[in-house]
Amino acid sequence: MKISIMTHPTYTQQALLRDNLKSLKRIATELGVTPTGDKRATDTWVNAILTHQSIQLQKLDIVLKGFYVLLRFK
Repeated sequence: MKISIMTHPTYTQQALLRDNLKSLKRIATELGVTPTGDKRATDTWVNAILTHQSIQLQKLDIVLKGFYVLLRFK
């Protein structure tokens, strides 16, 4: 069984709030994130990036728990 995990940098809210709008848009593009709301507002981009990261971590947690269950029952 082969497991591949793609990793991206993890951004904190504090770090993202220090970035300018252009940088936030670049980060979002790299992550494949498209925010909803006022795209002129920094908070919109920060929230979209943080939400995306949270969802990805939850998915990874579920996958890893499933993998652990598979290993236990072999």
